[in-house]
Amino acid sequence: MQPDKVLTYRYALPESFADEIAKQRKIADKLSMTGFLLPQIVLFVLAVIYAAACRGWTSFKRGLFLSAAFFVMYAGFMFNLRPGLRASSAGMNAIAAESDVTALLVTNVVILFIQALLTYFAAVGGDGLWRSMGRSLWPRWQDADYGSRVKTAMKQGYMLAVILLGVQSVVLTGLGLLLGSYYGSDPSQSSYNMYYPWMLPLLAWCAGISEEIQTRFFGIGLVRKWLGALFRPQPGGDASDSGARSSSALSRILTSIAVLPATAVWAFGHVGYAVYPWQTRFIELMIIGALFAWFMLRFGLLAVIFAHVVLDSTLMAVQMLSDGLSGDNLAGFVSFLLPAAVAMLIAWLHERRRGGTGSSAAVSR
Repeated sequence: MQPDKVLTYRYALPESFADEIAKQRKIADKLSMTGFLLPQIVLFVLAVIYAAACRGWTSFKRGLFLSAAFFVMYAGFMFNLRPGLRASSAGMNAIAAESDVTALLVTNVVILFIQALLTYFAAVGGDGLWRSMGRSLWPRWQDADYGSRVKTAMKQGYMLAVILLGVQSVVLTGLGLLLGSYYGSDPSQSSYNMYYPWMLPLLAWCAGISEEIQTRFFGIGLVRKWLGALFRPQPGGDASDSGARSSSALSRILTSIAVLPATAVWAFGHVGYAVYPWQTRFIELMIIGALFAWFMLRFGLLAVIFAHVVLDSTLMAVQMLSDGLSGDNLAGFVSFLLPAAVAMLIAWLHERRRGGTGSSAAVSR
C-alpha cells in the first residue's frame, strides 16, 4: 500500500453462481422492459387522454401536491444515493468516474420527473374514471369530513399493513420451499451506501404515492371502464330483483378481472430486485397486489397509500435497526410512526382551514 494509491477489493463469486445470477438478471431485464416499461409508456398516454376526457367529473388540481411531493422526495433521495450509484456502476476492478455517476443521476432525475407527470395525470384521470362510474374512492379537501377520513384511512392503513406483512411472510416462506428462492445484495439499496441513511424511508412514501395512484387507482379504473363499456346491459333489460342481482354479480366479476392486468404490470416492475429466481417476486406481488386492489376498492385510495407506506416503512425500519449505524435506531422508529404523524397533521390543517374559510376551501390536492 502507498499513501497516494487507492486500494479496492471485491469478493469473487463462483463462476457457476455468477452465470446463474447473470441469466436471472437478463430474464428480469427483458420482463421489466416488456411487462412494465412499455405498459408504463402506454399508461402515460392514456392517463393524459382520460384526464382530459373525464374533466367533467374531476379537477386538474387533483394530485398536484402528491405528484410534486413524490418528485421532491425521490429526487432528494437519489442524490443521497450517490455512493450507491457509484458502487452499482463500477466494474469489478474499478471505481466509477464521477462524470458517469453524475450522468446517471441526471438521467434518473429526468425519469423521475416523467414519473411525477404520470402520477399527476393518473390521479386526475383515475379520479374522473371512478366518479364517472359512480364511485368516489378519494375524498376531496373541500369535504367537511376530509380530516376525519384521513385519520380513518391512516388507522386502516396500519391494520392493513399488518395483514400484508403476514401474507408476505407466508408467501415468501412457501416460495422459498417450492422454488428454492434466495436473496442477493444490491449496493444501491444498502444504507451503507447513502450519505444520510435516515432518508431511506422516503422511498416508502414515493412508492406508496406513485404505485397506488398509477397502478391501482388509474390502472384498475381504466380497465374497469373498458370492461363496463364492453358488457353494458342492454336498454330495457330485466329490472326485477334477479336482474339487479345478476347485474351486481357481473359488476363484481368485471372488477375482479380489471385487477389482473394492472397487478401484473406492477409485479413485472419489481422482478429486477435481487431476489431469485425472478418468479419469486412476480408471484409474491401478484398476491400482494390483488390484496392491495381489494383494499382500495373496499377502503379507498388513501387507506392503501397509508398501508403501502407503513408496509415499506416497517421493512426499511427493520433494515435500519439492524445496520448498526449510529442514529438509525431512532430513524427506524420515526419512520414507522411518521404516517400517523402526517395524517394527524393533515387533519389538523384541514380543521383549521375549514374553520377559517368554510366552504371556500380549494379542491383536494
